[in-house]
Amino acid sequence: MVPIYKKGKERSKTTCYRPISLTSCVGKLMERLVWHLEKRNILIPKQAGFRHHRSTEDQVAYIAQHIEEGFQDKRHTLAVCVDMEKAFDRVWKDGLRLKLHKSGISGCMYEWISQYLNNRTARAQVNGAHSRQKTLREGVPQGGVLSPTLFLIYVNDIIAELPRKIHSALYADDMVLWCSEEYITTDNYRMQQALEVLESWTKKWSVKVNSTKTTYTVFSLSPKKQKVTLRLGNQTLNAEHNPTYLGVTFDKRLTWKQHTQRTESRAKVRLGLMKQLASTTWGADASTLRRLYTGRVRPVLEYGMAAWGTTAKTNMDKMSKVQNQAARIITGSMRSTPIQELETITGLQPLLDRCHEKLLTQAAKFKRLSGHPMEKRMYQPTRGRLKRENFVHQSRCLEQRHRDILEQNPQKISQCPEIPAWSKERHFLVKSGVPGIGPKDSQNDLMRKSITLEHLQQCYPKETWTYIFTDGSAEDATCNGGAGVYVKYPDGSDDRLSFAAGLYSTNYKAETEALRAAAAHIENSPHLSHRVVFLSDALSVLQALQTGKDKDLNNLMSNLTRLCMKHTVILQWIPSHCGIHGNETADTLAKEGTTYAQNDRSTTYSEVKTIIKAKQQNLF
Repeated sequence: MVPIYKKGKERSKTTCYRPISLTSCVGKLMERLVWHLEKRNILIPKQAGFRHHRSTEDQVAYIAQHIEEGFQDKRHTLAVCVDMEKAFDRVWKDGLRLKLHKSGISGCMYEWISQYLNNRTARAQVNGAHSRQKTLREGVPQGGVLSPTLFLIYVNDIIAELPRKIHSALYADDMVLWCSEEYITTDNYRMQQALEVLESWTKKWSVKVNSTKTTYTVFSLSPKKQKVTLRLGNQTLNAEHNPTYLGVTFDKRLTWKQHTQRTESRAKVRLGLMKQLASTTWGADASTLRRLYTGRVRPVLEYGMAAWGTTAKTNMDKMSKVQNQAARIITGSMRSTPIQELETITGLQPLLDRCHEKLLTQAAKFKRLSGHPMEKRMYQPTRGRLKRENFVHQSRCLEQRHRDILEQNPQKISQCPEIPAWSKERHFLVKSGVPGIGPKDSQNDLMRKSITLEHLQQCYPKETWTYIFTDGSAEDATCNGGAGVYVKYPDGSDDRLSFAAGLYSTNYKAETEALRAAAAHIENSPHLSHRVVFLSDALSVLQALQTGKDKDLNNLMSNLTRLCMKHTVILQWIPSHCGIHGNETADTLAKEGTTYAQNDRSTTYSEVKTIIKAKQQNLF
């Protein structure tokens, strides 16, 4: 094990270091376990830790929305931030085995994981020196590939028996419980019940909660001091007026003043690095400084923006001033240079515009997250008793400005691929390159065409292979998608298909739709040979098929898999717009498809993100 220091703690104490284990890679086994859990919806929706398409920002926005709704309904919100002491190190192994069995994990996988946990020994390594070995009787190894998933299974039932009207949000072992009532005494009563249930669960499963670090906060607009007494075991919980959860600092009136001040300070520290690298006669150029800002400084400013984006203009202006300062460093401009000119020169969107983009994107995500508590909330009415804005209200106001976003049909996010990456059913082969084809600026079109045609004839002779050229196109890369398919059979016959790919379509979606439709079309064709090669210039789609991790390609994967049962299938990348007849024909058919009536209004999360980003960029 390698001890990793916990930032902000006392270095002289051993408890202020994380024991990170160096274990062998067992990624494939983890993939199978995660696929099983997500496919059968075993993990609770309120758990966001270590899961695809779930993030810390989701949980922060979820909590903030509840608190704001409490303000509108004249309710006090009592929240408790629960601190689990050495959570990963205290997992009861026999209890974990029992929960694995209840989750449907059995057979070889269960036996392998059981042995993975058995007889584990560890020793610390510091500066090349090793400690004595010690047998680990409890816990899952921190740093292990499987450990996060095993921990999620272990705590999956932690909120199962909580009293009604108690809400919760989890990110691995970071948990918040809260309730909102008109009277603080009712809040106190309900939360005390919840803490007793939590204490019972921790005793049953040998988990320890740190009572001194577990704190409560009362969120209220009332100027009166709210009296609360909460106990966990024999310890009375301490009050925390400005709790920090998942990196975002809350305050009792949800003004976000403390968070913006803290964020401004952190960003200015990182801005100091840019100052050190910038000079009029030496140092980094403008392009490097801009990348440094967008990669190291701006993410600090924008983190959790979907939740705290409702803050007052004065707080937002403080954050904007940090970006303005960065723009002056990048350009070397004087303080008197107009901000709009700096933004135009550097290509940096105003921070308020970025905030709107984050709000729209987060709202689109919640609408597509099946089972998440915020999914239904996005469609429910909001109250406007107070002149305060919350996440739902603000996102709806922004959507009114972009009516086409409201007209979209949200396609739910798939948590796992329809066909697992290890499945024996996947027989198609993806080739994302052509030998001899280099960068576009180093070869002319005639050379690229000649090399490609020679490679195709050598590897896929026309006499025995069916050639399927596909292409997709979208207007402004965001709307009116079209797909084209040109099929050339060994007997000399051909098929040409042109169709619409969706009203709200990206180029990626149009390319995917072209491949999917082509696979479906040729499945029952009487002219089809035993060997089939798809020829596409959509490198990003082919690479996504190669990795098998893009859940938006589930339909395409299913069609290709069915085709593979009777045919040899290869997907081959070819260069675009270099005069290859089939590719040019498919391109023409795709452009024709953009002019057809668009009946499909569905959008995936990745597509709507691209559309929102393009719209905000156009406004800028």
